[in-house]
Amino acid sequence: MKLFLSTIFLFSILIIPSLKAEDTPNNFDDLKVLFIGNSLTSYNDMPEMFKQLAIASGRDVRVGKAFHPGKALYELRYNVDVHDSINAEQWDYVVLQSSDYYAFEEFYDLEKMTLSQFREMILENCSTSKIIYPMIWAVRDGYSYQMDGQTYTVSYEDHYNLIYETIFPFMYDNEPLIIAPVATTWNSVIEDDNEAKFDLYAKDRAHPAWNGSYLMACVMYSTVYFENESNIDYFAGLNQDTAYYYQERARSIVLNDLSLWNINYDYTAIDEEYSEQSGFLLYQNNPNPFS
Repeated sequence: MKLFLSTIFLFSILIIPSLKAEDTPNNFDDLKVLFIGNSLTSYNDMPEMFKQLAIASGRDVRVGKAFHPGKALYELRYNVDVHDSINAEQWDYVVLQSSDYYAFEEFYDLEKMTLSQFREMILENCSTSKIIYPMIWAVRDGYSYQMDGQTYTVSYEDHYNLIYETIFPFMYDNEPLIIAPVATTWNSVIEDDNEAKFDLYAKDRAHPAWNGSYLMACVMYSTVYFENESNIDYFAGLNQDTAYYYQERARSIVLNDLSLWNINYDYTAIDEEYSEQSGFLLYQNNPNPFS
């Protein structure tokens, strides 16, 4: 097992153009987004939360779902329902939700091959589809597993660090893969207040609780629309302060470095008279994927 880099927090100045839908090359008012995965995404109907965030911000988005609880992403490569869902529309975005264990060395090659096969299927159906790969959060209390007769223990912190540093090679090998930094946002919330983990995780300590699904929806929203906009008045039953906090944290993690997550758009399409927002934000930059 490789050595893990410790978590490093640093302050950085965030300067982000205030974008509007009409300023960008995509038609953000009418997007089609397909979610493929298992119960980590289907829990609490996270895609519906994502949709309601978009609607509350004045957009119309059509959401497709191809969920198979208990199945890993590699098991869905030849699933008829998944293939039919991909071919049903000219999707603007296809979200490929994997699992938290993809980062372990034993699964690396399989995951890489799986993403390559999905990429081929998706782009064959629609060459302009953008593929999003959510960075799934670490298990709340870490892992204990056996290998070659020995028991190994991986803490939450080590599991998160491994997830973070492993995901970037997947992105580089499967362009134009986009990372939705769910785990980084999730970890940032826990770093703010360690007790927050009890709000984010379901009782099994792996699936998302209602708060966790809403936080994931906020990250997905910021990844798709990448806009530095005001708070959105859709709370999914959470209190307003909590919902706004999750929205802000998702925005800050996603927008602080769009290029890191491979979220690209054409700055030349933005009017020169844009406004700049500056401020100090707590930004997580660990581990350095380029080390």
